[in-house]
Amino acid sequence: INLSDSLNNKSSKKTQMFGVIMPDISRSLYPSLVQGFDHAVTEKNYQTMICQSSNDVSKQGNIILQLLYRGIDGLAIVSPATMTPTPAFQIQQLIDANIPVVACHRAIDGVNVPTLTWNREEVGRMAGILLMENGHKNIVYYGVSRYSVTEAHVKGLREVLKTAGICLDNDMVIYDPPSEDLDSETEKLERFAKLLKSKNPPTAVFCNDDNEAERVYWLATSLGLSVPRD
Repeated sequence: INLSDSLNNKSSKKTQMFGVIMPDISRSLYPSLVQGFDHAVTEKNYQTMICQSSNDVSKQGNIILQLLYRGIDGLAIVSPATMTPTPAFQIQQLIDANIPVVACHRAIDGVNVPTLTWNREEVGRMAGILLMENGHKNIVYYGVSRYSVTEAHVKGLREVLKTAGICLDNDMVIYDPPSEDLDSETEKLERFAKLLKSKNPPTAVFCNDDNEAERVYWLATSLGLSVPRD
């Protein structure tokens, strides 16, 4: 029997189990997503299989193959891998096996599956309006890396600041290409520290997630600044 026949036999059996793949299971918004998903699944007497991809597209693909082999009944893929974009064929395997897939946080190019997301440019505009309403004009954007979400944040932020005559210069946008290199993260912090020490330091920072906010908070306080006073 070949692999294709084996997978088809597995997928034809109901396991009463739904899978969730996410980059991390312990930080940011992910624990609350796990709890909400598991609560909804348990109400229907199904089980939940939680899988962590570590934002690694190869690991994500391997997880999908294992879930296919187990014959799961559905999959939610939260924040599909971005270090290397998620290839359509990873998800198409599930679709071809008649396993429903829902994407959360961001869509997957090349496949048509329901996607739970939001308008990131509008988030950028809302952040800009809120900061300006609180008297801030010198604003920094600090993102985990440069990809579709952070680019949309910056676009929305720039748009609303421009209407108020405020320019968001490139040196006030701090994000780098995806990298596992520690020096890359150190360089980002050094760039931010240089801005904080400048003659006209920023008074507000828009971070793309809570991990980046923690880094910004730690650096600001280590330089003797008080958050939010300064």
